[in-house]
Amino acid sequence: MFMKRVILIRHGKQEHGKDEGLSQLGKQQATRTGLYLAEKYRDTGIAGLITSDLKRAKETADGISHEFGDIPVTTNPALRERMNWGDGDPDEPFEDFSRLWNATLHDRELKSPGRESSIESGERLDRSLQSLPEDERPYIIVGHGGIFAELLRNHFPNDEIAQHMPHFPDIGQ
Repeated sequence: MFMKRVILIRHGKQEHGKDEGLSQLGKQQATRTGLYLAEKYRDTGIAGLITSDLKRAKETADGISHEFGDIPVTTNPALRERMNWGDGDPDEPFEDFSRLWNATLHDRELKSPGRESSIESGERLDRSLQSLPEDERPYIIVGHGGIFAELLRNHFPNDEIAQHMPHFPDIGQ
């Protein structure tokens, strides 16, 4: 039996707005990440390349895929960010979204209508990762910093995470 391994990749730098896709810098980041991973796993390969269905993550995964010789990319909506501007209300002012996002960092059970809590989003990602078939090769998962942080926060205390990732308390702000 193999231990399941996943490599969590946050999407590249995005254009400002409601999932406008990657900026030029973000496209470069995706290419560089793909080059690094393709070199690292050249001999063993990977079990799969899976991405969130949001444009910024899909474009990042496509950049990585290209460096692996255009391997298939699987899209999984369960990898979506925990909250996205305009998901609940397309006319939602960014300031309202930002205020709610920050409130959910401190009250992890808080949720607005049509949205899940921070805890629930981490549980959603956890279920998705647990459902991956066993494989000796790693899976590359392209997603979002907020939901990755919530996965970690569901399993470890913040101070323990911060010992390994000093920037962690500021993640998602």
